[in-house]
Amino acid sequence: MEQMEFVNRKQELNTLKSEYEAERSSLVIIYGRRRVGKTRLIHEFIKDKDAFMFMATEESEKENRMSFKSALADHLDHPLLREVQDLSWEAMFKELVRSIDDKKKIVVIDEFQYIGKNNKAFPSIFQKIWDTILASKNIMVILCGSVISMMKEQTLDYSSPLYGRRTAQIVVKQINFEHYKEFYPEEEQVDLIKKYALTGGVPKYIETLREFKTFEEKLNEIIQNKNSYLHEEPYYLLSKEVPDIGTYFSVLKTIALGKVKPSEISTQLELKVANLVHYFKVLRDMDMLVRETPVTEKNPEKSKKVIYRITDNFVAFWFKYVYPHRLYIETGQSEEIAALALDKIVEEHVSYVYEMIAREYVIRNWYKLTGRRYGKIGKWWDKNEEIDIAAIDEVENRILLGECKYKESAVGLKEYKDLVRKSSLVKWGEAGRKEEYVLFSKSGFSEALEELARTDENLTLIRLN
Repeated sequence: MEQMEFVNRKQELNTLKSEYEAERSSLVIIYGRRRVGKTRLIHEFIKDKDAFMFMATEESEKENRMSFKSALADHLDHPLLREVQDLSWEAMFKELVRSIDDKKKIVVIDEFQYIGKNNKAFPSIFQKIWDTILASKNIMVILCGSVISMMKEQTLDYSSPLYGRRTAQIVVKQINFEHYKEFYPEEEQVDLIKKYALTGGVPKYIETLREFKTFEEKLNEIIQNKNSYLHEEPYYLLSKEVPDIGTYFSVLKTIALGKVKPSEISTQLELKVANLVHYFKVLRDMDMLVRETPVTEKNPEKSKKVIYRITDNFVAFWFKYVYPHRLYIETGQSEEIAALALDKIVEEHVSYVYEMIAREYVIRNWYKLTGRRYGKIGKWWDKNEEIDIAAIDEVENRILLGECKYKESAVGLKEYKDLVRKSSLVKWGEAGRKEEYVLFSKSGFSEALEELARTDENLTLIRLN
């Protein structure tokens, strides 16, 4: 399969470029969940530079050391180094720095955490190598890893021997929908939204499913092809981070199926909320969950108005349509499950993803669109009502409220009046606050609503098409 084009990552590349051009040594930590494109980012950065790259494995520390020696001998074209039976890490890095000339040398250790996993002393060993061999040289070291908890423990936490040595750190996230069209330049926006609901912004998933042209073909591949890695992907993602995935799976399934408040999850799983806190934290650290509170909360960290959202569209889809029906899929009824998913996915999944896309649009484009900025952007809800988009500007005493409608019919005055009604329920700001409204629609707007928007500067209509 031809390699997929490299999309976006401008901020990450600029950080790496800045570290490379700095007149000092650099130690850059790159981490993020699996499949998100960390290694591809590094390859894109080093492709025209003097770089040595090594990928660690889950083998023993000695096996990794021997593989490092072999790879280094090839890189340096060093026959004697090939013949030596064993060398310490210190000796190999001393040999490596001898090859440095006026041009900065780049050294990459990918999946760095595996070496430290198999030898707890390795972060201390590498700290000594950095302090005594590398820090004073014209070198840029990149330590990259996918097991987020281990990378933080070994390189970023206060207790790590490497704490304070890094000169930059990059958390690689999913590609935003804003850049998704670069993967499918010929696609209409409506089709892009549906495909994004399956793949999210994870480059590996996009690459795997791109050969299937239609949305239906992509959905069928996930549900029906038991030989595809996607069929078992969440098992793989969780098993690399946690020893026992059972409760984590239960939490993710419960959230995917619509029970998003801690109390609802607690009731469903028959576990006390206090006993679920650890699972929420681990899943947040893995970038699989995000904790949300109403944007109007003054102290969100202490707020009890909490919901959890799965950050990965593919994982959310899998826990909605694959995991709960795995018995039927395994017993040859995958076509029926695929048909069921296809029938419900727009209402249950795509429309929800559309809300996230619309909120992202506001974050990235509202100032360019209106000249107004908002300090906090999210959503709002109480016991009985919710508003898809809510943003506040405390300096100007201004609030933005919006709804997203992913349906076949046009949005009209009824939806606008309902949004205005709900705005009176939002207790925020001082008397006389400024209010503006935004409506997102898949299928456009009624003539009456468009006429109103032409005369009301506080009403914006957006069709993401």
